[in-house]
Amino acid sequence: MASANLTHMRTAREKLKNNWSTAFLVGLTIMLPSVIVEILPELGIVNPEGIDGISLQLISLLVAGPLSLGFSIYALNLFRNGSAEYNNVFDGFKSLGKALGVYFLTIISVLIGFILFIVPGIILALGLSMAYFIMIDKPELGVVDTLKESWRITKGNKTKLLGLSLRFIPWAFLGILCLIVGVVFVLPWMQMAYASFYDQIK
Repeated sequence: MASANLTHMRTAREKLKNNWSTAFLVGLTIMLPSVIVEILPELGIVNPEGIDGISLQLISLLVAGPLSLGFSIYALNLFRNGSAEYNNVFDGFKSLGKALGVYFLTIISVLIGFILFIVPGIILALGLSMAYFIMIDKPELGVVDTLKESWRITKGNKTKLLGLSLRFIPWAFLGILCLIVGVVFVLPWMQMAYASFYDQIK
């Protein structure tokens, strides 16, 4: 299992070898909504409890699903074809309704799992984590069926997926120590590793 996860990480890094500049921009775009929501209230530009602050948080939530889908489109294109465009990160907005449905159903399911107990939340998060990749390969599936398919292909693979995720924690901490900038590089590397994992189990 450990060697397989290392292979996914190496493969992801090799695919990114000549694409780090674009990957950095993609990672920055993915992080930007959350960063804005955190920074603007701290700077006193918006009131977090006012209409402007609530509106900002709502917009951040509404773009999270489409951007997550676009991030997966970028990663899967780069993994399979050896090339991807920065604009791929916005392709998720072409399936706005479905992307939002997958995002919110996943969040609600995982939150319920964590409320019941931490372990069910982790299991649900792992089991539903391949949903955006499935949306790309099987666009004919509805929201619920997409999540069911993610659960199906991760059956027996959740421990491996957890192991892969844990391997990125030290890199994420290192990225934080590098004034957060390093995290922008870690995100596309992690997503590429997940694309490799998905392509193996689908």
